[in-house]
Amino acid sequence: MKKLISLIAAFGMVTSTGATVVSCAQKTTEVKPEENKIVDLENDTNLVKSILAGNMDENGIINAEKGIKETAITEKSILTSFNWMNTSNLSNEDVQIKQVANTKKYKIEAKADSKRAIGATTIDVNQNIDSATVLKNTNIGNMYVAKGIFDQQRKFFDGDYIKQNGGSENNSNSEFIKTNENTKIDGNPGYIPYTFAMQNAGVANPLIEYLKSDLFIGAMEIIGKANDIGIEKNVFLDKINVNLAWVTSLSGVFANTSKTTTFDFELKEENRIVFGEHIKDSKENKIKLNKTIYNSKNKKNIVENIYSQMDEQFKKTVSIEELVNFSKIHYSNDDAIPSFEIIPGGQNLYGMDALAPFAMQIGGYKGTEYTVGKYKPAQTESGNLGYEITLVD
Repeated sequence: MKKLISLIAAFGMVTSTGATVVSCAQKTTEVKPEENKIVDLENDTNLVKSILAGNMDENGIINAEKGIKETAITEKSILTSFNWMNTSNLSNEDVQIKQVANTKKYKIEAKADSKRAIGATTIDVNQNIDSATVLKNTNIGNMYVAKGIFDQQRKFFDGDYIKQNGGSENNSNSEFIKTNENTKIDGNPGYIPYTFAMQNAGVANPLIEYLKSDLFIGAMEIIGKANDIGIEKNVFLDKINVNLAWVTSLSGVFANTSKTTTFDFELKEENRIVFGEHIKDSKENKIKLNKTIYNSKNKKNIVENIYSQMDEQFKKTVSIEELVNFSKIHYSNDDAIPSFEIIPGGQNLYGMDALAPFAMQIGGYKGTEYTVGKYKPAQTESGNLGYEITLVD
């Protein structure tokens, strides 16, 4: 049961990714659309025609409360996903999208006056997808870990070392885990790299957001499959393997022939600036935000207003672009308190999903760096992720 809880928590972390931002950590290879690319919908044999889509509103915000097989699918989502998976830059001025009656197929047809698309094609939505086309950004950049993990990185990130020195069973009596109390391991150290890697992967590959509910339930299967194949074959000091087809509840959505993705990363000791320590005139780490700006739901304008409340040290370290790319606004529903969350992946800005410390604790890492003090992910008094936003006139 401990393993199940830890895996669910670890993979629940992908929910913190930004809805539409394709922004990645330092050294990440970012897949950018080609501005002037003309898409031949009918004759281009390289087009990805099995795409992942779901419930995205016109502001680009994804609602992933339901599993991918039950969720509503919007045209905004289809076009956004098609563009991302094909590195194209089409808009609704270029194409029209129509569902083929009573199927999961959609017809995408170029409009007569489009300068970016010609022809027509039929695509599959949420069926027979190659996992690798969703996880296409494979370099997930710098992976920042606290000193207690960084100093013992082989024990956490070297699958071969883990296998030779205790593996995933009965580690509590192994010489392998006799470290100081703050970095004690009594579970499976192999869970730790997935906890960190899936955060970076989610930022680099935003379509993962659609799988929030499915991965929350199917987390154990991914790590279980990695262990079945061999921890030493899937977890390394600078890379880790993931295949979304390993989740049986996603059978049919992802093809059994899906290629496994190898994510490359570089381990770094955590030294980034912590947002909450640099809010001017706020001892309670709360942000003030004008109601009009907040209600506009214009992320850039909201973040610019928040950035103006930060001290000079923060502004010298973190650009406004980085704050925009590596943050998420949680708008209030009913009596909930709105909040501003820093998401993982920033080069200079510390961010970690709120579930990560729980995942690492249950998974075996007993250190305190992520559970107390400045590295503990921020939450409001009502439990919302991020720093509390106080709305003012």
